[in-house]
Amino acid sequence: MFDRTFKDHNNKVVIMQWPNIPLLGWIAFKLGALISDNPELTTSYNAISTTFLLVWAVLELTSGVNYFRQMLGLVVLVATLAHYMI
Repeated sequence: MFDRTFKDHNNKVVIMQWPNIPLLGWIAFKLGALISDNPELTTSYNAISTTFLLVWAVLELTSGVNYFRQMLGLVVLVATLAHYMI
């Protein structure tokens, strides 16, 4: 069970990976929202960053290299959706 949870198809333990495009987009737009003085621009940046985070979560859930990465995608997806539903 450990192998399926933490190892990829090359039998390497994978917990963290270099950020991919959706994760980099989330970071960039979240930073933009934090440093913006314009409330309308901040709202737009937050919406775009959330979209990037949701895309990343769905990609991890559907094509993560191991169960840990897939579960991480599920947790982020559920937490993000729950945050905006409350």
